[in-house]
Parts: sequence; C-alpha cells; structure tokens
Amino acid sequence: AIGQYAGYSGNFSNTIVLNASGSQISAQNNSALYINLIRNNQNNNICFYNPSTYELTYGVGNLQNVFFVAKNGSDTTGNGTYISPYLTINQGISAATGITGAAVWVMSGTYTESITIPSNISIRGQNLQSVIITQPSITGASGTTGGNVQSVVTMGVNTRLEDVTITASTSSNTNISAINFPNGTSTTSKVISCVINANANGNYSNNAYGVNVYDLTSSNAYSSVNAIQRTTINVSTTGATGTNCGIINTGSSYFSVRDSTVFCIGTTGTNCGALENNASGVISVKTSTLSATGGTP
Repeated sequence: AIGQYAGYSGNFSNTIVLNASGSQISAQNNSALYINLIRNNQNNNICFYNPSTYELTYGVGNLQNVFFVAKNGSDTTGNGTYISPYLTINQGISAATGITGAAVWVMSGTYTESITIPSNISIRGQNLQSVIITQPSITGASGTTGGNVQSVVTMGVNTRLEDVTITASTSSNTNISAINFPNGTSTTSKVISCVINANANGNYSNNAYGVNVYDLTSSNAYSSVNAIQRTTINVSTTGATGTNCGIINTGSSYFSVRDSTVFCIGTTGTNCGALENNASGVISVKTSTLSATGGTP
C-alpha cells in the first residue's frame, strides 16, 4: 500500500491509493487524474496506463507499427498485439508490409519457415539464443550463385535483422545459404547480433554459404555502413565437394563485415571464410576473425 489513505479507495490524495483487498486498485488525486481498475491480470503481462479510459490495465497497448509473433499465437485469430500475437513470422511480415519503419518482434521459439523481409521493415528476436528461424531439410533445384541459391532469409532494401539464430540445412544436392543479400541491399540492410548457420551433409557437389551476396546494383565504393555486425557465422559440411563459404560476394557491390567471427569447416570441397567471386565486388572485413579448415582452403 502506498500513500496516506492506503487501503481506503474513497479518499483523495496526491499519492496512489491501493485497495487493501488486493482485488482492485483505485487511485485519485487532486490534479483530476482518475485511475480506475487494474484488470485482466493474466500470463504475467505488464501494466500500462490508458489515457483514453483513465484506466490502469494489464497487457500491452496497441503499439504503433509493431507486430508481435509468438509460438502461442494464431495467424487466424491473432492481430499482432502483445496479448494476441501471430503464430508465424511470415504473418507478421504480411501485416507490416507497406508500413515504413514497421517492426516484427519475434518471441522465443523455433520457427520453421523461410522469410523475405520487405523494404523498410525490421525483424527483431527476443533473444538470439532462444529465437531460431530454420529450414532443417532444404531440397529441390537451385543455382550455384545469386538468387537461385535456396535461403532461409532474404533481405530487402533498408531492412534490419537482429537478435535471432538462422539455420539452413540440407542433405540433398541443393545449394543453400542462411541469408541472401539481393540487389540494393548490400549497403542499406543490416544483420546485427545474430548467429548464422549453414550445414550441408552428403556426397554431393553442392555449395553451402552462410551469407550469399549478389547485389549488382549497389556501389562498390568504400562505405562506413556495415551489413554484418557482432555476428557469428558457422558453415559446416560433410561430403559436400562444392564451394563452401562463410560469406560469398558474386555481385559487384561493396559488402562490409565488422566485429564478427566466421568459421567454415568441411571434409571436402573448397572451404573459405570469405570469397569475392566477382572482380568488381568487395568484401571488407574489420576487427573480425575468419577461419577455414578441411578440404581445399
């Protein structure tokens, strides 16, 4: 209880008055602010003040341009709020599409889906260790470079991905990457504080990339923008005889990595931390560690 009249909801005070019964909280003050009931206390929701109804209630207000995704959500009945989230990241992206500066907040869980982030949208996980976006068994036809490489995440222009783990895996003759950077994204989009994994198993000639850059429209001039920052990239292959890279740039753009660690481990094939596969393309690596073992470095 707080204040001179704690336990008595019928008195005016400059301090909050709590009802001693514990079932309600009533507060009044002489500045004409009136706070009615606290209600809907479920699922450890947080408390917020609604200035329209003068109520203090549990839950989260309808945050502007923010859409929530959680494993207990629903794509059918959810509306993207904290107390009624969507079930899939793709549904959150669908709701955010067309809203410049919108954000999709992803709660803890494993999300088995591939996503393409539209321009001007951000995706943020609750915690990089507990939010996993994965495709565990990628199959089907694929090209060796560019957009034909099958990926889990494809970045858009002016997008941001933060605090998630992304894992792409295949046991088929399929070229994979965890993240694709297409045209217009290498100097406008950011991946920050993430773990990126690409795993290929089987005696095939396929390629596995952590990050696949094929931007042919952005400049290759030096830029202070870092596309990858504070991120760990792991590429692990067994039997894959193709080219396996933490980062590959087949485009003609500038691509910068900072404060990150890149591992590429394989039993066969060509394994490298970073590869510029276009004479005009640039990969700039700053205060980072790159390593490759096994096969042909």
